Amino acid sequence: MRGPFFLLAIGYWAILGAAAGSFANVVADRLPAGRSLLWPPSHCAQCGRVLRPLENVPVLGWLWLRGRCRSCGAAIPVRYAIVEALGALLFGLLAWHLGARFTPVSMVQTAFWGSFLTLLLALSLIDLDRLELPGELTSAGIVLGLGFRTFFPIWATGSWPAGPPGLVDALYGLILGIGLFDIVSYLGEKMLGKEAMGGGDAVLAAMIGVWLGWKLLLVALFVGFCLGAVGGILGLATGHLKRDEPLPFGPFLALGGVGGLLFGQSWLTGYLSLF
Repeated sequence: MRGPFFLLAIGYWAILGAAAGSFANVVADRLPAGRSLLWPPSHCAQCGRVLRPLENVPVLGWLWLRGRCRSCGAAIPVRYAIVEALGALLFGLLAWHLGARFTPVSMVQTAFWGSFLTLLLALSLIDLDRLELPGELTSAGIVLGLGFRTFFPIWATGSWPAGPPGLVDALYGLILGIGLFDIVSYLGEKMLGKEAMGGGDAVLAAMIGVWLGWKLLLVALFVGFCLGAVGGILGLATGHLKRDEPLPFGPFLALGGVGGLLFGQSWLTGYLSLF
């Protein structure tokens, strides 16, 4: 039975998740523009006033300021607070899923998976804003994931008796992610006479495959394609998306990745039990 320390761990990681959401906002704003992620500190986009420490607290700072700069009164987008709250929710769910505890192995494991979620969040925001998935982020995610899948099991168990199964599974996921998207892109281009999928989507799928492995990647892609189809239909029906307008697919892939991480194994087990 999970006791109060488990609930405390969930709260701890939820707070860190809000901070991760705040960092994802910074990355989405600054990285595509080629600006430093560290300098200047968080400030008003209109008057340049640097936020005070209490004003920079995720979610609560925005509420305290009532969504406006204290100096010039310019509106602070509510998206910042929403993304910070989403980060808290994702990290809280992650801690619940992993059964987080205040032990070195659990802390390191949750921190790495939290980094994966932060990357997905930042990439989704950039794709929504600019219809692009920066290679700097997806490549960093692939390298980080390969390192984590290879060395964390060795460090956590203190042994490497049967080769690097985590690395092998990660490489299968990487190859499958790129390969499937290349096939979809080729078929879509032949059918539609234009580019169907962006190259960044394939690299994002590869990154998700590295972290989740090839089996859960299939779950993530299924969820992502289903959500993307629903999103495209709703966008056309409501007029928010024109027929020839590209659909940012990165957020749907990211949602699939989150679903694959948190629920993919149970979904896969339930599906296979039908046969």
